[in-house]
Amino acid sequence: MTATNYMHPGFPRVLAAFGYDLVLLFGLLLLATTVVTFPAQLIFGIDIIGNHPIAKFVLWALWCVVILGFYLWFWTHGGQTLGMRAWRIRVVNKESPEEGIDYVQASVRLLIGILFFGISTIWMLFNRERESLHDRIAHTSLLLLPKSGNS
Repeated sequence: MTATNYMHPGFPRVLAAFGYDLVLLFGLLLLATTVVTFPAQLIFGIDIIGNHPIAKFVLWALWCVVILGFYLWFWTHGGQTLGMRAWRIRVVNKESPEEGIDYVQASVRLLIGILFFGISTIWMLFNRERESLHDRIAHTSLLLLPKSGNS
């Protein structure tokens, strides 16, 4: 069974899930920055947030690790970020939706999305299967999960 036999989320739902994730990511980035900069300043007297090129590199590297870790972990462990869970979206392997995606698929999906600054998501509006460009390239698909509970 392929992912075409399932319902796919619409563009507004995907954007809403991404918005939730941005709020969570902002909090994680703030926490990571505090955890790294406070001890560096207190113990070593190093201002990581300052204008020194090495300090900027360290901060950008930290943020990249946090963002990559966030998406790669959630997508490969259950197929849902917290925003995707709230909006009932799951990313799956396109050829076998019962299976999750691996780190290679998650990495390709994330890097294509970043390289195109999210414009690859707009591809959903013009694609019959409602696939984003990064899903098409990574051989993944977004599924709309059924409502659970007694509604």
